[in-house]
Amino acid sequence: MVTVHSSLLQRHYVAHPISLAAFFCAGAIVVIVIIPFLIAYASYSFWLKENTYREQPTVSFRHELMYSIQDSSNYNFFTTFPEANALDSGHLNVPIIQSAGLDDNGDGKIDRFRFNITSRLTSGQTVQKVDLLLFFNYILQDRVHMSMTSAAHVSYSAGLPGSQLVVDGWLRLKQRKPLVVRSDYRTVYNTAIVSGFTSDDYRMHTILSNYLDRNETTMLEDQYPVWIGNAGGGISEFTLSATIRIPFEIVHYVPPFSETMKWAWVQYLSILIPVAWIAHMIMTFAYKNQIFETRTVTDIPIIKPHQM
Repeated sequence: MVTVHSSLLQRHYVAHPISLAAFFCAGAIVVIVIIPFLIAYASYSFWLKENTYREQPTVSFRHELMYSIQDSSNYNFFTTFPEANALDSGHLNVPIIQSAGLDDNGDGKIDRFRFNITSRLTSGQTVQKVDLLLFFNYILQDRVHMSMTSAAHVSYSAGLPGSQLVVDGWLRLKQRKPLVVRSDYRTVYNTAIVSGFTSDDYRMHTILSNYLDRNETTMLEDQYPVWIGNAGGGISEFTLSATIRIPFEIVHYVPPFSETMKWAWVQYLSILIPVAWIAHMIMTFAYKNQIFETRTVTDIPIIKPHQM
């Protein structure tokens, strides 16, 4: 003979609705439902208010910059904003600017930018301090959709005159508050960072102060500056060489309702299963050993004999 199917016979413990056995059953059900919730809620982040994910942003150079070189007594500057250049044309020095965006891994996103800025110096002019402000288009498009104008600031001063500054750093995303997940793009800061009518509006410290008031910004971090001094004297030009790398970022965001509920349900269910199993074993022991008086009913199918 071959067993083609098998099923378990259920044993039912029956009691009056108003009895200790019924009250014990109701209490066990309450414990099974409530205890996992209390344990999950008492643990960290049952209701997920903030989450993170990893993304490499899409960054492009806006071909906008502000640049200045100075020594102890004089300075020169250049910007890509004609209004700013016109306000102090006496100290304007137009440099040779070279820039390139490099996609090292061929994924369609820029991994690093290279900049070379060379300024011609007048006779006797030296350089001891350099400031550079670069502007980029910065886009997040994975979990969070955001498009903004961002900046990178390079600043270095030395005690001795130099002929070149070499800088290598990472363009890092900064957030004061997590971003909200939405279907359309957040474009609150997708506007020009530099604008104004007076000379104070185009001062670098004013621009940086207004820029840092934003919720989302970028900063050039982990810079490794190398200052090449002017050992022989009488240099005719100064060069700033900068490499700006675009790393993967940890983006903070506010999870939507569906994600919050999914995370809460996973935590609740992970505690509910063992609690329900323990409660079931206790109830089976209590009713099987008649700790509470019940009547036992077993599923025994009635098989009618075949009539020939």
